[in-house]
Amino acid sequence: EWSKDDGTTWVNSTNTYNFTGLTANTTYQIRVRAKDAAGNESTPALSVSEKTNVAGEPATLTLVTQPAANSVLQRGKGSTTKTFTFGGAYSGNSSPDSIQWRLETEAGALVPGFDWTAIAGATISGGNWSGAVTIPQDSTRSGYVVKLRSQLESVTLASATSNQFTVGILIEVGGQSNAEQQFNGTIVGSQAGGKCAYWNGTVWNRTTAMPFASAASVMSELLSLPVGYACTAASATSARQHAPAHTSTDGAVPEGQFWPRITTLIEKFGGDLEGSIWYQGESDTSTPLQQYKDAVAARIAGIKAATGRTGAGEFSFGITIIGKHVGRNDAVIQNLRAAQAEIAAETPGAFLAADAVYYAMADSVHILSTDVAEICFAEGRSMAVARGASTYSGRGPAPTQATLFGSTVFIQYSLEGSSALTAADNLSGWEWYNGTVWADATDAVASGTEVEFTAPGATQVRYLYGANPDTTNLVRGNVKSDARVANNLAAQPLRVAMTVTTQAVPILSSPTANATGQTTATGSVQTTVASGTLYWLVNSNATATAAEVKAAASQVVTSVGLQNVSITGLTAGTQYYVHYLHSATGDSAVVRSAQFSTTAAAVATLTLGPLVNNTATVHASVSSITVHVLVGATVVTKAGVSTNSAGVLTVSDAAFTAGTAYRAVIVFADGSEGLGKVVAT
Repeated sequence: EWSKDDGTTWVNSTNTYNFTGLTANTTYQIRVRAKDAAGNESTPALSVSEKTNVAGEPATLTLVTQPAANSVLQRGKGSTTKTFTFGGAYSGNSSPDSIQWRLETEAGALVPGFDWTAIAGATISGGNWSGAVTIPQDSTRSGYVVKLRSQLESVTLASATSNQFTVGILIEVGGQSNAEQQFNGTIVGSQAGGKCAYWNGTVWNRTTAMPFASAASVMSELLSLPVGYACTAASATSARQHAPAHTSTDGAVPEGQFWPRITTLIEKFGGDLEGSIWYQGESDTSTPLQQYKDAVAARIAGIKAATGRTGAGEFSFGITIIGKHVGRNDAVIQNLRAAQAEIAAETPGAFLAADAVYYAMADSVHILSTDVAEICFAEGRSMAVARGASTYSGRGPAPTQATLFGSTVFIQYSLEGSSALTAADNLSGWEWYNGTVWADATDAVASGTEVEFTAPGATQVRYLYGANPDTTNLVRGNVKSDARVANNLAAQPLRVAMTVTTQAVPILSSPTANATGQTTATGSVQTTVASGTLYWLVNSNATATAAEVKAAASQVVTSVGLQNVSITGLTAGTQYYVHYLHSATGDSAVVRSAQFSTTAAAVATLTLGPLVNNTATVHASVSSITVHVLVGATVVTKAGVSTNSAGVLTVSDAAFTAGTAYRAVIVFADGSEGLGKVVAT
């Protein structure tokens, strides 16, 4: 029983009780006593003094430290979650025993597994509270709201609701005016969905329509994550102006004036971001390329250090190669593009943004405004693949080697996540250089993991460039506006020409063939190429076509010079030729050995000598034979026996009878057999 009036009135109760109907700002003395079934009562417990809250002044919990409205929080390094510390002011006459949180979508639905839970380690001190929670990445791209409440003995004292935000990846875009144009361009790609947002230096904005929203949409869809993005580019600047202090060919280079833009952004992003896209050449194209490369490499290293993402796969840096200016000799820019390609190849975590190289320039350094949105699609696909998307993004297949055999050039490639090429893919746009002029490849075809076309005397090849780089518009890749549609390019951008390795078609010489028995033979031929496959055909014809030879036996070639082959399954006493062909992408001519004949079936003459103690001697006309002799119903076998120097072998353990003929089977050394008989005399 309990009493709230100092023992004047007692009320029956259970072991716990919630008081209601009290008066605000009033002190109550609470007493408790026990009573058994017989009505016996205990001595009342000591009173507890409690004062109710002041009327109109309930407990309050406010949010001061929380995600900015519409913001994207960067997921943790090597993690799919983000830990965030919420905090603010707290007031009330009663101290709560817990501060709890709940995670909901922006639509108000509970995020499974994140219903009301006490925040471990939450504190209230000096009128302030704080507590850290771990939030999952927003793989449904529904947006988040965090609900908070303070409780005392399961009674809610105060509550609060956070801004809407999400958890995904953050991307920065740096460089010159071409990068700025992706954010400020007049040609709009799309508005990014999936809770993607743009940080403009002051607020997060989900609805701003700009070309780079296309990149964010592609990344978001392929990664199933929201993407936050920002721009640090500055028009008419050099790479050094965007780099931290570093060393180059001209000595120590001080920190660039625009380097603080990225460090400030990283700080605003909570000290972390997951990727950067760099779109910049040099306004002054006379800048030594090594100095340009050193500055970009320093920027990559500086961002990794600032974010702590120094491990393999933790950070991706996309390089968009500056485009082609139609109608202008761009030899200097061509060298710059080569340097950009080298940076992507040499720097861990860096890659070339797919397709972007194909786009023409409006002037000496600026891309056509109508192409900006498509550039962004290309950048987004490539960044998504770099950050783990399994969907093909147009980055592959990537050329790895070009080899000329005769008049045909063969270009090997790696798939890099793409599908193998087929005849249905776009194979136009290849060019080859013979040392004087560039020419279009008019018969390019896909074969296995190669592209091949006729290019007599080719020393270089390139892809999607234009027959005349000074006057011809570039061939565009099959860039799609839908991120889910594969970009069926024949190969990754090859804006910088690839050197062709010239290799002669294999030449075969000195073909031989020799019988080694009734059904076997050996052969050999000399070749000039240490790779590919050697084919040979054995028949009785003096001629054979390449197709016939390539359908016969084969073996791998790993060295130049003599190639030996082993031949079985022949017929005794038959004349043959061996036809050879060596294929190492290009096919040699078919060469033929001289005619040879297999050994005829041998006839053995066996004479059984006199019997002595059931042992007889046999005179044979051949050696190294096995003899099976039928004696009555029993076969007596002497396997692997040989005649002696006098041509005599011994067959024993047979109950021979003088004057009787016995049937015998003789097995020769090459496995052939002959029938004969022995006579006991």
